Amino acid sequence: MTCEGLGSWHGQAAWLVHFRQREDRPARLSDYRIGGETYSLRLKGRAWITADKFEIVRIESELISPMPQIQLHCEQQIVEYRPVQFQIIVELWLPQKAEIYLDYRKHRYYRSHSYDHYMLFSVDSVEKRNEPKAPPTEATEKPLSN
Repeated sequence: MTCEGLGSWHGQAAWLVHFRQREDRPARLSDYRIGGETYSLRLKGRAWITADKFEIVRIESELISPMPQIQLHCEQQIVEYRPVQFQIIVELWLPQKAEIYLDYRKHRYYRSHSYDHYMLFSVDSVEKRNEPKAPPTEATEKPLSN
């Protein structure tokens, strides 16, 4: 990672950080599973991080190089984040908008998603089980009368 300096995002001061996955380390950010095989993607990109609270507000990423073995020639993603306030006084930074562009197997794809109706919920569970009853042993069986 390399800090490119202080910039702005929607009028707010933000650090611009460039990232690039190293060739000498395992790629762990994104994978494709095709026919039981896993293909790890090597990515590079840029992140905008607020200068006051160090919260990520935007990430752009793309393939470092095409992957001819799976016919993936291009993948670019842009994700913007924003704080989402819930009624129980919890604030989480969640995606607001995500875009992806692919050039895969001679087809080009573009998808854009907006997120704005988040719901916060929790689930509690209690394990309740009954142990199986052991079969009667010889000592507990009643003898047969003649």
